[in-house]
Amino acid sequence: MIGPLMEQPQYHMLERQRVESDYLGCYATTGMGLTIFSPLKAGILTGKYNDGIPSDSRLSHADKDPFIKQMNERYGDESWRKELEIVKNLAPVAKKLGITQSTLAYAWVLKNEHVSSAITGASRPEQVYESVKAIEAYKKLTPEIMEEIEGILGNKPKEMTKRF
Repeated sequence: MIGPLMEQPQYHMLERQRVESDYLGCYATTGMGLTIFSPLKAGILTGKYNDGIPSDSRLSHADKDPFIKQMNERYGDESWRKELEIVKNLAPVAKKLGITQSTLAYAWVLKNEHVSSAITGASRPEQVYESVKAIEAYKKLTPEIMEEIEGILGNKPKEMTKRF
């Protein structure tokens, strides 16, 4: 049988388990690459939801998409508030680097050597332009910056024990 060549998991600063732990064995043994989706977690990592739901956002039109409807139902609950606190704490890092929070989130995803490509989910031209900036911005993510981000996220998965 042909081994896995590609996987398309959700991956972003708030969802890391599969990419950074569960699939570790596949990268080395099969050369598997990843096309990840939702690098901004439907816009949460942009910071635009920090003060409520903007009228031009996906969450304001939750009736059109079951996935977004599910996210909208979480609005204001404890897990939502925790995520927004993390997002707010990432803002100074983006500012220090001279980039937006969305560019920071995209760049962070691209920094992972196992990510071959990312489905951005952009719905407007300006969002496409913002995502392209990550191609240069990820170079700003030095080990020190990555460590600072790691301290804010506090969700690094435990590495799986390797069998061989």
